[in-house]
Amino acid sequence: MRLPRFVAPAGTVLRGSDLLGWLRGAGTGHAALDGLEAAFRARYGRRHVFFLSSGRAGMTILLRALAERAPGRSEVAVPGYTCYSVAASAVRAGLTVRPLDVAPAAMDIAPEARDSLDPARTLALVATSLYGLPAALPAHETWARQHDVALVDDAAQCLDGQVGGRWSGTFGDAGLFSFDKGKNITALQGGVVTCDDDELADRLARHFRAMPAPGAGTVAAQSLQLLAYTVLLRPWLYWLPNRLLRLGETPFELEYPTTRFAPSLAALVGRQFARIDAITGSRVAHAARLRAGLAGAPGLLIPGDPSARNVHPRFAIVFADGVRRDATLARLVDGGIGATGSYPLALRDVPGLAPYLAADTADTPRARAVARGLLTLPTHGHVTDRDLAAMVTLITRP
Repeated sequence: MRLPRFVAPAGTVLRGSDLLGWLRGAGTGHAALDGLEAAFRARYGRRHVFFLSSGRAGMTILLRALAERAPGRSEVAVPGYTCYSVAASAVRAGLTVRPLDVAPAAMDIAPEARDSLDPARTLALVATSLYGLPAALPAHETWARQHDVALVDDAAQCLDGQVGGRWSGTFGDAGLFSFDKGKNITALQGGVVTCDDDELADRLARHFRAMPAPGAGTVAAQSLQLLAYTVLLRPWLYWLPNRLLRLGETPFELEYPTTRFAPSLAALVGRQFARIDAITGSRVAHAARLRAGLAGAPGLLIPGDPSARNVHPRFAIVFADGVRRDATLARLVDGGIGATGSYPLALRDVPGLAPYLAADTADTPRARAVARGLLTLPTHGHVTDRDLAAMVTLITRP
């Protein structure tokens, strides 16, 4: 019997040598974590790094630290279309969320929406670089400095991206990365907060020291999940866990662990980080094939700044017509391609978030249009030339 083939919507191919190196080094986790912290400092030029259980755990303690520094401000401005974890982190930090409308071609906060903010109420502007597409970070940084508002450079999906000759995650007051499932490198969990400001680092360190270490049972379960993930990400096997792994999905959840990073996973992340250029290069090459094949397709927007280093953990496109998006998505899935509609709603329309939005939040029609029209395509190492050709054919079919 021929097994069905299904390409996972997102993921990172872990080599056997990655797993062997990780298992051999499991007993020296703290030394591996020290080395990983040093590697991040060296590559990204930030003096302070904090490794936590997830990107949203990192965002939570970062926003709490920023709130201590500016107690009169309680609003966090975020893109109206973004990962729901960004808003959830602000809520967990005890803050109010203000979604801003977006510029779909940039997949970023619209400049006029940012400029409408009241700095006296705005604690932080969170610039998220969705789908590996760096936000307009130089412009956001200039605005934030002029108005004395903290800028959070959320590079959870943009590890190794660049804009204006600088790394994503190094702009503003603090940056953030993630190693969750579907990211550029993965341990299925983990996040990093980086900063250069000593006073902010001291506040972060106090929150960090108060966080528990992950329990032994949690670490053991994560290790088993990683082994299963490595095997089952293969297209001939992925149909088995397709509904369980939920790759490419992030629900709105206010309850999630906030612990330190498991040192036993540091060696695995470190081995991937050592070949980050190759991992990114493969994704970029796949994205270039898709961009070339889809260029000029009517009613289709390919977002992103062409002058930036876009790293594409998933390749994002936006249909002008939501009905056409849904039909194309169904064709791709039926054809064995793990396409997704990603976040199905603009933040303003997420029911569980409504009580935590700023009372005078403006409508975000372009964010809503992105939610209706967005589709993501896989770019990971299990994607073949034949898969890329099939994606283009299925998307451009009349």
